[in-house]
Amino acid sequence: MHERGGHARGNHAHRTSDAPGPGPRSEPSRARRSLGVLAVTLAVGCFEDSGPSATSNDGTAIDTGTTQAPSSATDTGPDADTEPAATTGSSTDDTVDDTGTESSSTGEPLPIQCEDGVVAPGELCFGDTTVETANDATFAARIGDVSGTSSRDLVHLIPDQVVVRAGDGHGGFGSAVFDASVMARHLALEDFDGDGELDLAVPEQSGTLRLLRGSGAGSFTPSAQVVTGPNPQALAVGDVDGDGALDVVVAAGTDVHVVLGDGAGGLALGPMLTDSGLVTGLALADVDGDGLLDLAIAADGGDWQGVALRRGTGGGSFGEQEPTAGQMTGALGVAAGDLDGDGQIDLAYVSADQDALGVLLNEGASFPAELVSATGPEPQVLLAEDLDSDDRVELVVGHRGESTLRIFVLEPGGEVVEGLQVPLAAAVSSLHAGDVNGDGVPDLAATSTQAEIVTVVLSTP
Repeated sequence: MHERGGHARGNHAHRTSDAPGPGPRSEPSRARRSLGVLAVTLAVGCFEDSGPSATSNDGTAIDTGTTQAPSSATDTGPDADTEPAATTGSSTDDTVDDTGTESSSTGEPLPIQCEDGVVAPGELCFGDTTVETANDATFAARIGDVSGTSSRDLVHLIPDQVVVRAGDGHGGFGSAVFDASVMARHLALEDFDGDGELDLAVPEQSGTLRLLRGSGAGSFTPSAQVVTGPNPQALAVGDVDGDGALDVVVAAGTDVHVVLGDGAGGLALGPMLTDSGLVTGLALADVDGDGLLDLAIAADGGDWQGVALRRGTGGGSFGEQEPTAGQMTGALGVAAGDLDGDGQIDLAYVSADQDALGVLLNEGASFPAELVSATGPEPQVLLAEDLDSDDRVELVVGHRGESTLRIFVLEPGGEVVEGLQVPLAAAVSSLHAGDVNGDGVPDLAATSTQAEIVTVVLSTP
């Protein structure tokens, strides 16, 4: 259980996800697929920031992938996959800090205290951990109601199929149901056809982007598809052409493909962006406030290194690629969100070469400076999400060389602080956030390709 003090912040949360996955793998036999549930509880170390004074830190990173449009969560980023042994946790901290926001009934500040059942802004708490065994490499995972029960379900990928696990509304999941056959490592879970049910956008390793329409009863049916590029490394979703329908951006090699949705389940190829470097992450967000989504690109090789920006020009098109101050080698993933509470969208990415997180604060729609903080070994997964109800995103970093999630915050004064460590049973290959148990606070889902598990960590306000 963890907690830290609260601070007033601006809003905007844009999510990112998946990290690079392992190389091609032979199709597993159905005999191996006896998937079970192992419930474990890991004690997690605590950190408390008692107020607005900033404390120094040395690490911050984000999910492997890309960020999505302001209203949608997407899967993006490079695939990653090595898993070390589990770490042990430490103690809990029940200290009450009176720096929370005011209670509507008494006018008094809400206490910062984990496991009291009260969600206080600035309170960062995680507790019970459930490990879902997959008996096969697990790639991207998503949380959402796909079975029509109003509970959040878990959807994830194994090498040749989509797996659906129905949620019980309390943080647990039922047995695995093997659904549509796909060969993919990234996915997005959104309502692409406007029928109120969540669908899947899946870029297959062969180079075909497939739309799988959700039935609302826990199954998916193949629908539209378009050819993009083989071995996709990143995926982002958002309305890039302004028609009110969700579109998909897929990166494969040095090319970025824009795929336009018609809002009824149809897909059509839009512009292709070239000379982007070897793309490892994508994020969609309106960074310049003109009402058009812009595209942040993480690249590791080719003509570009670090994070670059292409501004939306309307109709699904983007301008020339602009450099930012983020130029670390080994760049993996990029995420977007308001980190400092000024109402502008900031960017972040991780460097596997330098074991570091790079934070790029938005200064008038440009990113002229970089805050660099140390992370654990080989960060490869980055997620931006408001985890503590304070209207400012936190950065969650998963690592190839460490079985620990590290959660970072940007404190007043511009210091990136490691606010929390969450021990896991294995290293992380992708991350997603969603409210699994219905308490109004996002929980975390982390996949591990080599350990063949999905770990769900519940928030414990």
